[in-house]
Amino acid sequence: SENLNPANLALLSWMLPEETLKKKEWNCLYSGSKHGFSMNRFSSHVFKYNGPTLMIIHAEVTSNYNCNYHHTRVSKKENLLIGAYITDKWRSTTSTRSCFGSAKCLLFELHPTFESFPASQRNTNYVYYNPTFGIGFGGIDTPKSTSNIGSKDTNSFVIQLDNTLQHGRYRNDALKSMDATYSLSASRTFFDKSFEVLEIEVFGLGGEGARDKQKREWMWEEQEATKRQSWKKHNSSEIDKDILKMAGVLNENTKEP
Repeated sequence: SENLNPANLALLSWMLPEETLKKKEWNCLYSGSKHGFSMNRFSSHVFKYNGPTLMIIHAEVTSNYNCNYHHTRVSKKENLLIGAYITDKWRSTTSTRSCFGSAKCLLFELHPTFESFPASQRNTNYVYYNPTFGIGFGGIDTPKSTSNIGSKDTNSFVIQLDNTLQHGRYRNDALKSMDATYSLSASRTFFDKSFEVLEIEVFGLGGEGARDKQKREWMWEEQEATKRQSWKKHNSSEIDKDILKMAGVLNENTKEP
């Protein structure tokens, strides 16, 4: 991966837990350019992985907002390299106000500024995943469901992606009324950027065997789904026969071919 070049790996080594760095095997679970930019493709490659994961987002900034949420178009090309370290298994949140993760989660920026944002431990809004809304780190989404996240000024996400995984927002506001889930920037009081995603990658950091276990879990689920489908088809056929018998169309003494 171009995003995990030696320079970026060196920067990540300053932030990631020592036990994670000792793992000899990092697996690329998902790549937007390779597997497709969609929530469904994301979940089918990342879910059921039993271990910490690393998400890296390579993006191009499209707008910069000021503290009054007035935005200006970017005249000069500006690339971002940001991401998150997630400790827990990924899962879909069942309501608009539920998140997952732990205090060991962290966010980071590798380019153009190098900075990490560890958990503040003020609340537990670490990771939010919802097929309708998208993905968010460090906040609660607004009740309105839409793929356009540009108008979502009332939440406190630090990084958020819409449900197409092609557009997002990255921000830091020290004056936000909600308690910050992740520590605020030490060098910047305010920034708020809309961006277009160039690439998203998720790496499994669970070490040897974690990837194989994930594949086995997906295989087992597919086999169970096939069994359920076969059972439904068989029962449906039996019900159809019973209806035909009751209608006198099918004679019970008639042998089936």
